[in-house]
Formats: sequence, C-alpha cells, structure tokens
Amino acid sequence: MSDEEENWNYKALIEHSSDAIVVHDIEGKILYANPAALALVGDKSLEEAMKKSAFARLPKNMAEIGHRDSQKLLDGQSLPPLIAPLFLTNGNRIEVEVNANFVNFRGKPAIQVHIRDITHRRQVDEILRERLETERALLNSPIDMAALLDVNGIILNINDNFAKTLGQSPQSLLGSCIWNLMPAEVTDYRRKYFDRAIQSKQTVRYDEKNGDKWYDSLVNPILSDQGRVIQLAITARDNTERIQIEENLKESEEELQNLIKSSRDGIIITDEKGRITKWNKGAEIITGLTANEVLGVTAWEIQAGNVTKEWGGHNSLSRYRTLWDQLLNDSNDQHFTGLFDGQIRTPGGDIKYIEQSVFRIPSQRGFRIGAIIRDITDRKMEEQQLKEFADNLKRSNEDLELFVTIATHDLQEPLRGIVAYSQLLLNYCKHGKSPQMEKYLKVIENSGLQMSQLVNDLRMYSRVRTRGDQFIPVDIQKVLSNALNNLQLAIKETQVVITHDELPIVHADATQVTQVFQNIIDNAIKFCGEGIVPEIHISANPEDGMWQFAIRDNGIGIPEEYYNKIFILFERLHGRDTYPGTGLGLALCKRIIERHGGRIWVESEIGKGSTFYFTLPKA
Repeated sequence: MSDEEENWNYKALIEHSSDAIVVHDIEGKILYANPAALALVGDKSLEEAMKKSAFARLPKNMAEIGHRDSQKLLDGQSLPPLIAPLFLTNGNRIEVEVNANFVNFRGKPAIQVHIRDITHRRQVDEILRERLETERALLNSPIDMAALLDVNGIILNINDNFAKTLGQSPQSLLGSCIWNLMPAEVTDYRRKYFDRAIQSKQTVRYDEKNGDKWYDSLVNPILSDQGRVIQLAITARDNTERIQIEENLKESEEELQNLIKSSRDGIIITDEKGRITKWNKGAEIITGLTANEVLGVTAWEIQAGNVTKEWGGHNSLSRYRTLWDQLLNDSNDQHFTGLFDGQIRTPGGDIKYIEQSVFRIPSQRGFRIGAIIRDITDRKMEEQQLKEFADNLKRSNEDLELFVTIATHDLQEPLRGIVAYSQLLLNYCKHGKSPQMEKYLKVIENSGLQMSQLVNDLRMYSRVRTRGDQFIPVDIQKVLSNALNNLQLAIKETQVVITHDELPIVHADATQVTQVFQNIIDNAIKFCGEGIVPEIHISANPEDGMWQFAIRDNGIGIPEEYYNKIFILFERLHGRDTYPGTGLGLALCKRIIERHGGRIWVESEIGKGSTFYFTLPKA
C-alpha cells in the first residue's frame, strides 16, 4: 500500500474513532480535531476549534504542564498517560485521560493528543467504594462485560452479561477468584495484562477473541489516596464489526495488490503533482523501465522520454506537460477518463503500440491520476496485415470484375455466332434430310443458348455490388407486379395461383429487389410436382427495423442438408435435363439481399413445399 493510501485509511479510522483526537503545534495552536473531540468540548466545527489553543480549557497549572510536556515530546521523550481536568465550552468540568505523542503533521512537527472522557469512570470508582448495588447498576451500562476485582482477582462486583458468559448469576460469583473460572488456555495471557496494569498503574487495553466475537478490553487500575493499586475495573466492548471491517479491508487490499502485481497490463498511479507513486510489473514489461527508474519522476517526463519520433518528436515534453497540466488542474470534471493510442520506444530500441486509459482517483487533496497501459503491438500488426489483405482483396476483386465484364462481353459474340449458324444449319437440315446432323446441331444450339444464359447470369451476379442503383423508398407492391410481368409466359403456361398480403415500402434498389422476387417465384413455378397447379403466397412482417418477407410454395421441397448449399454459386440439386437453369438464381438473390444488409434462408418439407425468407430495411 502506498503512503497516500495508508494516510487515507489512517484518517478514516481517526474520523470514526469514539475517542477525542487533537493535533496541535508546540505553541498549542490546534491543527486538527476529529468529530469526537469537537463533540466532547462542544465546538460546532473544526474551524471554530482551530481559533483556540489546546491549553485554553485547562487550569493554569495544567496548561503549564501541557507546554512542558510538549517540549519533552519534541525532545524525543515519551510520556505516561495523564489524568487531567478539562473545561467544556458550556462551563462544565470533566475528567479526562490524556495520551500524547510526537507526530509529523503536514510536514511539520506536532503533538497528537488522545483524549478519553473518564469522568463517568471516576464517578463509578467513587461509588464502588461506597455501595455495592450502585456498583452493579453502573457495571450494567452499555458495556458488554464488566467486573470489579481486587489485586488478587477476587470478584467484588460483576455485571449480568459477564456473569452469563461464566454460566452463573452475579450474586453467586461475588467473592470468587476470576482466574479459577476461566479456561486454562486464556488465563495466562489475561493475567499478563492484569499484572501489567498493577505494575504500571496505568490502563491497559487489548483486543481478544472469545468464540466468534472480538472484544475491546480495558484493565483500569484504581488507586488509593497513597497511589497504591487497590482494585481493577475490567471492561470489554464487542468490536467484532470493526475487526471484521478491518480484516475485510486488509483482504481487499491484498487482493487488489495481487491483482495489480499479476496484471499483464501496466498500472500506474501518480500523486497530486503527477509524480509516479506506483509502477507495476506489467508497466516494466511494456515500457522496459523498472520501478526504481520511474518512482518519483513526473509522468510527462517518462512519456516524453519514451515516445517515438513519429508520435511526439522533439516537442513531446511540452505536449505531455500541457496534457498532464489539464488532467491535474481541471477540477470541473472529477470523474474524467480518457483513452489514447500511441507509440513508445523501449530502452532496447523496440517500438511498441500502446493503448492508454487515464482516469482520476479522488483523494484528500483533490485527486490523483491513474493510468492503465496495454501493449497492442500485436493487434496493430494484425490490423495492418488485415488492411493490406483487404487492399489486396479489393484489387483482386476489381481485377476479377474487370475480367468477368470483359470475358462475358467477349464471349457473347462467338456464342451468338454459334447459335445463329446452328439454327441456319437446322433449317437447312429440316424435313428429314439428315436426321443425325439435325440431332447434333440441336445439341450445339442448346449448349450455346445455355452458355449465353450462364454468361448473362454471371455478369449480373458480378455487377450486384458495383453496378447497383442507390437505395430509395421502394413500393414492394410495384416490385412484385414488375416481377410477375417478366414471368408472364411461365404464369400463363402453368396457370399458377399467386396471392399476397399487403406489402410494405422498403429502402432498396428496386431493380435488384425485382430480380429477387422474380428468381424465387420462377423457382417455385419450375420446381412444382407433375400435374400440380403451383400455388404461391407472399407475406411480410416487421422485425427489428427490417421487413421480413416470406414466399411460400407447394413445390417438391428441399432436403434439409441442402438448405445452405442452394445459395452457393453454380450449386444445383437437379440435372439440367430435369429442371433447366444455370444454378445462379439463388446465389444472385443472396448477393442482392446481403448488399441490402439483410439475410436469406429457407425452410422446407419434402413433398409439401418450401418457404423462402429474406429481410430488407424499412424505408
């Protein structure tokens, strides 16, 4: 834990202490007082208390002792606890137990005074000497356990709760020796504190665990007029919650420290002036700088010294000093966080890409700066390789598209010649002049026509992304009408029944979407069982900013293992002799739908038909 964190935790303990704690300088000027101290004397605020001297509420002779003892502490001496009177703001006088010691407060020598109000205890001591029942009434105060013993450990009085833990009534315990009532394993260490209180004639305080509880225990010696210890008051207060909180804090701090130490990311913390106070192993590995080299150095000097020429150049120190001045001085945004990318050069000359997250950590002086740095060199290299791959792929695609355009254009001319001359020869061979030659020429004609259709489909497929129109609002009702007009001959021949629900307006390329409807409906007509009139229904439903379309038919169906294959280029489920086509129709539909940011899929049942689904963006 850093000094800053330790000071912060220490202050939290002081602020929540039930005992009064005051810090003053050698002259008695109050520098700090915790809430318990303000409540004890009746001051409303720390500012009000700081206007007074720490000795102002003491009798004159006690004030002189206070000045003298302060000088002793500054000279390196230690002082025993002191019982003294104290005058409150309301004029009342109380008795307090005072423990004082020398401290450094904000870089200057000072005296820390620990004050406990013992007025009530002194009153109890007096009453104990007079009346036994009054003793018991006082012992049964909010303190969990209390007992009054003589110097030999004989119980003179005991409260109900303490008696209950010993398994007897308070009356039956009077006159018993307390050491005979405790387990042997705890008697020795408790007698140690008991004997120390008798020998020192001072209160002894210690923590002990009893079962599953922790107790704050006090052994208070009671002195006769001659200064001899005649009795001891033992009290114990349940402070299990405080101990658990401290243990949980310690455990959390240990876990946090282990996490920081084992992190592969660099974790850096600066003080309020930007000087490095924490530099974990991850930061050493990434930057090549050890903690010994950077602790106490300002962050901008480290960054400027490690930054590469490409990222900072000779003006990097000024640049980073300006950045850190903004981080440290701009109090408008206490929860500032920022994420920065950059390059560094390690002492060994390696250049690394880093990602740096900077954030503010609230502290008693405003805030400190924390930073997490991550080595993203591998990621940057992968991004660069991916960019180069994408650039190469783009060039390859452009070359391929250019090749397809040229090839499809240049192939059409000889194909037209092959088909045309085949047809001329077929006319010449009619009327059975040469049946064998007519058969061969028919094969050539069909092959040429198929090749021509394949070239046209391939050209259309290659142009989906490069030659498409801009997206505009498109009425699907009109798109469907255009598609049906293009299929008019097939519709007339098969007497197909086509129905549809109300169709929406989408944001799309009208020509390409028409092609999708035309291809799917054409397939539904083509792949229908023999002797069955094709029935097709088209519907649309809104879904997450898109319209989901469904085209359902009563065709032959598709085996489940081919659900994905049918959308692949040139993939066919049936021979051309059975069902003509190029195998590009559904692949073209998939390419068009994906250009629109949608998706396409099929659900089918053999012999009962198929439903093709696809999505298009709403207008």
